[in-house]
Amino acid sequence: MAERGIKSTDWLFGLHQSGNLTEHYILDVIGRLRPGTTEIYAHPATDIGGTPPSAAAQREVEILTSPLVPLALAAAGAGLTNFAELARSDRRETAAIGR
Repeated sequence: MAERGIKSTDWLFGLHQSGNLTEHYILDVIGRLRPGTTEIYAHPATDIGGTPPSAAAQREVEILTSPLVPLALAAAGAGLTNFAELARSDRRETAAIGR
């Protein structure tokens, strides 16, 4: 992928927890981050009228906005990013950024 200019994360967590994500799981992943860029797979959604999202999606909002998440990120020396930033980065496939 890197040869074609396609950038991706180094690690992915949460795929198998889809619909069953817990705060404990997120905090554990953050505490075990490896060097590089990690994607935490989630599909949070909140009720803004109309058809409400699933309870699991609403729970993911609560988990990801927990006050413990930024504390865990800071303790791990990690920060948040997004795919737009990743696409703009000069990061090579094997280079480590963040923690």
